Amino acid sequence: VVLFHAGVGAAAGGFVGVDVFLVLSGYFVTDLLLREHAASGGIDLEGFYGRRALRLLPPLLVVLLATLALVSWLWAPIDRAEILATARAVAIGGSNVAFARGAVDYFSSGEHPLLHTWSLAVEEQLYVAWPLVLLLLVAAAERRVAAPSSAAGQRRLLAGIAVVGAASLALSLWLTRAAPPWAFFGMPTRVWEFALGAGLAVVMNGRADRDGTVAAWGQGAGLAAIAAAVALYDRATPYPGWAALLPALGAVALIVGGERAPAS
Repeated sequence: VVLFHAGVGAAAGGFVGVDVFLVLSGYFVTDLLLREHAASGGIDLEGFYGRRALRLLPPLLVVLLATLALVSWLWAPIDRAEILATARAVAIGGSNVAFARGAVDYFSSGEHPLLHTWSLAVEEQLYVAWPLVLLLLVAAAERRVAAPSSAAGQRRLLAGIAVVGAASLALSLWLTRAAPPWAFFGMPTRVWEFALGAGLAVVMNGRADRDGTVAAWGQGAGLAAIAAAVALYDRATPYPGWAALLPALGAVALIVGGERAPAS
């Protein structure tokens, strides 16, 4: 992502790093929440939200205040109002919505000094929503089976995650054509990537099998898929749409390979 914003030609598709991150985040967060539910029979939402607030909000405040100080010094007065308005959205975790409403062109990143905060806003919104969605899916699985950690419970939980992910992917595909800014910046159009990682957390929970050969091929294929997206995509690629599947599935292959051979 940094190389893309620095204008390095070989990394013209570097923006796909956000998609890789969302898959990884979905995997780790869901694994954490499922382990907590299995150990205690519930999820401490206050603790979950508190830990993420302590991790994200202090550095966000530093970046926001420093950026505003520089804007007040370097920007012309007529250009400051829009940035200050966006700063309010950044502070409440809604900068992605502000950029989508303004039909901001992500690929003209030099126009707005707070543009990079859109992905953090998506992350914050997913951190708020996903534990609630997961609790609902776990509760639905528990209605039919004794425990969501059983084989039958995992299948039902995985089916629920798949439905959520499929709905998000369908919305992403439609909005990529109908309203590209909302497809790119919106949180609902990125849920499917989070759900991919979440599904892996369910499928791989408790798996003890290890196959170094499969792991090596999986990791190699995953890295190749992400590298191909970085090298082949650019600002002309309709995104996210179908194109986002390549880096997202590459991240899936990396997780599977790493889980099967953690020492590789």
